[in-house]
Amino acid sequence: MASTKWETALAKKIASMPSTTKTAAAFKAKYGSFLNKYHGGMPIGLMCAIAALESGGQMLAGDPSYGEYGFFQIAEHTEDAFRLPRGFRKTPTHNIFLAGLEYNIAARRLSLKYPDVVIDGSMDAWLLARMSFVFGDNGTNICIQKAITHGSVSRGAVTAGILKWADDTGAIKIGGSEAGKIWYRLHTITDVTLPIANAIGGSAGTPLLPPAPSGVKYTLPKDIRGKIAAGANPLLVAALAAAAFIWV
Repeated sequence: MASTKWETALAKKIASMPSTTKTAAAFKAKYGSFLNKYHGGMPIGLMCAIAALESGGQMLAGDPSYGEYGFFQIAEHTEDAFRLPRGFRKTPTHNIFLAGLEYNIAARRLSLKYPDVVIDGSMDAWLLARMSFVFGDNGTNICIQKAITHGSVSRGAVTAGILKWADDTGAIKIGGSEAGKIWYRLHTITDVTLPIANAIGGSAGTPLLPPAPSGVKYTLPKDIRGKIAAGANPLLVAALAAAAFIWV
């Protein structure tokens, strides 16, 4: 178990869930059209929960060392990774698009890296994608490997296995974060983020590339090219369906 300090911090986070859930619901009500367009296969409820927890659903600056900004605290280097202009993440539309793009790619990468235990498109995979945002790819891989070695991982339940490892061992220091903080952040994903996501709703689906906003071109990192399908633009699908109805 973690120290009392981190147990107390988690208890406070859980106690604030009703307020955070209201923030997530308000975010969905205001930006639902963008979320529907750019979520790919990610549960919309999970996107709303993350936005509420990361920024209170506000377009504001975060950690200056990463240049984080917006609803999803998108880092400046994300723009570089997709060869987008600096400042691209600073509009609501582009911030939501980049969140959808990042999380769908993260979920797909994890199912490709751990095909024996990560089920593509499962909520477990999406929680692991969230973990990759919180801890980075390297930190997430460390957690997965530790849990596998610990013997607590089963297919489709990797997140639960990581949590059991952290509870049994107290976790470990990763980067500049002490072990207790790692334990706290893992529990925040499962004990706070997930319940809020479930309360907002939205099903988990196979990772897909969200359609780019009008006039936007970006470049995928080499490791994921050809390994993730492009999602359909829901507005175009609706238009085609309407046209088909008219001509029947």
